[in-house]
Amino acid sequence: MAALAVPIVSFQILTSIRSDGKLKDCAKNDEFSPGASSGSPSPCQFYMLSYHHARMQAAARDFGWEIAMEVLDTVASVHGLEQSLHNHLYQEYSDYEYPEPLKVRILLSHEGLITIKSASTPAVPLENLFPLALTLPLTTVPASKDSTSTHFPPSWQFHLAPDPIPPSLFTRHKTTQREAYNLARLSLRAPEDGGMTSNAKEPIPEILLHGPEKHLSEASLSTPYLYRPSHISHTAEPGSDIAPRSNWVTPLMSSGGNQGTTRRWALEKGMLCVEGKVELQSLCDGEVIWVSNGVRGWGWGRVVL
Repeated sequence: MAALAVPIVSFQILTSIRSDGKLKDCAKNDEFSPGASSGSPSPCQFYMLSYHHARMQAAARDFGWEIAMEVLDTVASVHGLEQSLHNHLYQEYSDYEYPEPLKVRILLSHEGLITIKSASTPAVPLENLFPLALTLPLTTVPASKDSTSTHFPPSWQFHLAPDPIPPSLFTRHKTTQREAYNLARLSLRAPEDGGMTSNAKEPIPEILLHGPEKHLSEASLSTPYLYRPSHISHTAEPGSDIAPRSNWVTPLMSSGGNQGTTRRWALEKGMLCVEGKVELQSLCDGEVIWVSNGVRGWGWGRVVL
């Protein structure tokens, strides 16, 4: 009897998370700790940890990786993943609770093997990780403790990708199969890590991606949020509790974007953003765009067309 062919999976599921000792003093981040789901949140130095775990679970489920799903449900539960991250810190930095900020890449294989890598990343204020609101930045003065809005200096510069990227599981979920993203970044000779590990003062070059229907889908390394005050949320029904409460719009998932952790948090907060279609023709040279990701948190910049 001929041996059954075993499909070769050449990619891994990927998520990048911030490790930062300052997060242990941030009550908002406790909500993502292993015990939070059972009503016992605790200090955690990994940014939105439970959302990263859920993100990997969703990807493994959609790709049909049964062994990986079982691993995430057992030895690599949120608690197990936290322990693995602390073990990595000890192996690499001789400190289970290494306090300096790091970009930590968590990779999950089809066989359920988890690999962790890390590199230094710039320090950022906690308000960059959990902003109170998104505003049109008319000033670069940091928000006061009593302020209800948040002002950060510009840190990004946005350019439009030359070619569309069709929606697929590889745009919905973050994996190591990133050729389309890398090609888009090469069009501007932008570094693949987007400056996530750099302390450079220059704005981070970011690429705005779009699909065949000419709707904005996401950015190559982050989730974008655009100011559209006349927008009506596609996800809200009249009289519902999720009626539009923000003038900032992030592209619909169906447009081909990634299920990012900070995007999920922003939508669940309600006051930060809503989902909607963003047509490419609506983009203006010089307009302000906010972005977020699981390493740098939140920042803004301007479009260059």
